[in-house]
Amino acid sequence: MTEVAETHAEPPRRKIRKWAFIVIGVILCVWGYVYLSEKILSVEETRLSDWYLPANAERHFARKFVTADEIESYLSNATILFSHPSAGNSVFYFGASHRFVLWTGPRLDLTEGIWWTNWYLFPMTFNGRWRIAPVQEFCIHYYGTLFDTRQREQCRFVEYLGGLFPYSHALPEYRAGNVFDLRKAAPFRLPDDKEISIDGLLAMKKAQGGQ
Repeated sequence: MTEVAETHAEPPRRKIRKWAFIVIGVILCVWGYVYLSEKILSVEETRLSDWYLPANAERHFARKFVTADEIESYLSNATILFSHPSAGNSVFYFGASHRFVLWTGPRLDLTEGIWWTNWYLFPMTFNGRWRIAPVQEFCIHYYGTLFDTRQREQCRFVEYLGGLFPYSHALPEYRAGNVFDLRKAAPFRLPDDKEISIDGLLAMKKAQGGQ
């Protein structure tokens, strides 16, 4: 009887391995719960009837939000110009590795920075229906300035590419490539007292002897 019992007894190493897998599984489940809970926005903050008129709420409820890949493609080797003299004209160039330079105001030196995205799950309720959609948070940071990642003061949730920048007073003019060859310095002082455009600035650059 003793030999039979010992034959069917589970080897100590197998017991240890089994309990190790159980402990690891519990740890991964807890970590996953904590991680996802931070990624899911509050349902109370996403009740569309509190935000929009009915027609706009319906359109928002059915919207396909911009993806991280679409943002990446849009901001890869691209020049974006914002023209609004009273608020300040500005030109961005977005290059490799999520880095960018900003040409603005009367300065010849450029402001450099970096951008990134974070994904979240966005629960929405409308007229008794509900939906959970992935939404991207777009963050931008200028070098030389303080940035508190907990406050996310330079981050915003985006629904579409046009909402990447909070320039509600100016529509972006977009063109692929480093149009003005913005690297270490601006080619000239950016006019701040009149409307600007990419073609207009290229003409100014050519008139000043630039290529």
